[in-house]
Amino acid sequence: MEDIAFTLPAQAFLEGTRDHAGWESHAALPVIDHNRGFIGVLYHSALMHAIKAHRAEGPDRRLDDTLAVLGGMYWLSFSAILRALVSTLPDDRDNRSGKDVSP
Repeated sequence: MEDIAFTLPAQAFLEGTRDHAGWESHAALPVIDHNRGFIGVLYHSALMHAIKAHRAEGPDRRLDDTLAVLGGMYWLSFSAILRALVSTLPDDRDNRSGKDVSP
């Protein structure tokens, strides 16, 4: 495997990824999540097929896409807030020696 300078964010819109600079030199690009974790690979031919199918679906599909994006943004925000709250909790793993240390 070789390092690749180009990646696609998982939350990217189809039309936005069509003009990605990585397609000039690669037939497939890695897809990553917001933590830069590898999700999979997207082939340029599959992307073009999806864009063509998306255009054929018509304008009714836009509302579904918008709601899906809003739902995804809500979930990412909620999980980030929850992660931040959990990180503020005290860590008592060091005090678990099996003995009761209460006075």
